[in-house]
Amino acid sequence: MLKSLFKKSKKASGPTKKSKKLSKPKAKAKKAPVKRVKPKAKPKILKTKKIVKAKAMKPVVKKPAKGKVKRAPANIALKPIFPAMKMGQPKEVGRITHYFDNIGVAVIELSSALRQGDQIEIKGSLTNVTQRAASMQVSHLPVSVAQAGESIGLKVSGKVREGDRVYRLS
Repeated sequence: MLKSLFKKSKKASGPTKKSKKLSKPKAKAKKAPVKRVKPKAKPKILKTKKIVKAKAMKPVVKKPAKGKVKRAPANIALKPIFPAMKMGQPKEVGRITHYFDNIGVAVIELSSALRQGDQIEIKGSLTNVTQRAASMQVSHLPVSVAQAGESIGLKVSGKVREGDRVYRLS
C-alpha cells in the first residue's frame, strides 16, 4: 500500500507529457530600451606655467636710409692711403666685365697697359677696393704685363660689380 501511494504521489506531483506540450513557455517581460545620455565634455584646462625670459636690451644703432650715401664735402683735401707714395692723379686702366664671387676673381677689359705689382683702385657706386695687382692671368696663363684691349683675370680682395672702373694709382 505504501508503495502504491508513493507511486501515485510521484505521478501526481510531476507534470505529464501532455501538460508539457500544452503549456506555453512564459514570455519574458521586455524591458524598455534605456536611452543613455552622454555627459557633456568638460573643457580641458591645461595647467601649465608660461615662463617668460627677460631679454637683454641691445643698444639701438641707427642705420642710414637706403640709397643715401654720405659723402665728404668737396673742400676737404683727401689724404693719400700710403703717405710715402706720391699721390698722383689716378689713371683709368679698365672696367670690370664680370665677377666670379665663389673664387673672388674679376674679369677686367683693359683700356691701357697694366703691370703686375701696380697699385690699383676699383671704384663703383657701392665698391671701393684698393690693392696691388698680384695675380693676373690671360687665357688661364699667368702674365706679368697685360696690354690695352686684353681681358685679364685678376684676384681681388673685396666684392666688385660689373661696370666698376679700375684706376692705376702708381
